Amino acid sequence: MIIQEQKWSDHTRILFVNESSSVMLELFDTPQCGMTAFIFNLWTSPECRCQGHATKMLSIAEQAAAWHGHSAVFLDWKLKDTPTEILDWYLRKGYERVGFNSKGDYFRLKKELKKTTANKQ
Repeated sequence: MIIQEQKWSDHTRILFVNESSSVMLELFDTPQCGMTAFIFNLWTSPECRCQGHATKMLSIAEQAAAWHGHSAVFLDWKLKDTPTEILDWYLRKGYERVGFNSKGDYFRLKKELKKTTANKQ
């Protein structure tokens, strides 16, 4: 697993990459539209899909957010980029819809993170 961490003035971006998948996590110092941890660009190569790679990468990003002291993580789902089966997958992973547009083709999703003794304070 390759991990690249970029520190900016007001947030940290962490990229997790392995041979078949990747995910990015942004951790903000102060809330941005009510969020401090945001997951984006979860991707798995087509030949490796349905083998648990995306689940593993999503879990790694969630654990990193929790370790850095964040109590929730957010992500966006858009129909134009991702099929509805993926929205259903996120919902099964514990995400809930917290925002949407009137057409129903965009949702902001949120997952509460469990506190662990490893969380930074």
